[in-house]
Amino acid sequence: MDGLGQWREKIEDIENVISSFYKELFTSTSPSESCIKEVVSSVGTKITEEMNRNLVAAFKGDEVLVAVNQMDPLKALGPDGLLVLFFQKFWDVVGDGVTKAVLVVLNDNAPLNTLREAIVVLIPKVKLPVRVSEFRPISLCNVVYTLVAKVLANRLKGILDKVISPNQSAFGPGRDGNKNCSMGGRENLVKAVAQAVPTYTMSCFRSPASVVIDLHKLFADF
Repeated sequence: MDGLGQWREKIEDIENVISSFYKELFTSTSPSESCIKEVVSSVGTKITEEMNRNLVAAFKGDEVLVAVNQMDPLKALGPDGLLVLFFQKFWDVVGDGVTKAVLVVLNDNAPLNTLREAIVVLIPKVKLPVRVSEFRPISLCNVVYTLVAKVLANRLKGILDKVISPNQSAFGPGRDGNKNCSMGGRENLVKAVAQAVPTYTMSCFRSPASVVIDLHKLFADF
């Protein structure tokens, strides 16, 4: 079903509905540089010089090896058609080449080109989805691209607990957001977020009208 509530059955029409939905959802409002600076200037500095040195230090092969061993060996295939298990099992054969490819991207800013190609899959969020908003998109990426992202994520993990407020307990490993709110507090929080989401998303993106209407209905029925 498209944003106007019309059923679409032809493959081309369905493709256009899905494509249009996400183009509208992720279209930036293109804020001016002065607006960006104004927002950034109000955010206090959290990264120390020592943290920054660690973050920008050259990446090493050991970090790539750690990352590949942390990955799910049977994760769904990306465009390369290879399981992570293949790389883990035959690292003694492919390890040098893969490590060089990852490090040249991270250290030398080499272009990713086809490495960043991905297969986008829509996972239903409800039992009988009829709208695009009722699907959750996931990207199935090439293993080498995922390795690049994993190495970066591991580097950032070392400072997350120092730059994320303890009150933001849902944004770090081992944290539980439920511990910071009583049941009444959680209910008020959910209501406040539900009420703010339509206005906020419309201020950031050109969100489809159907999505905003659905959010308003959810809040009204809360």
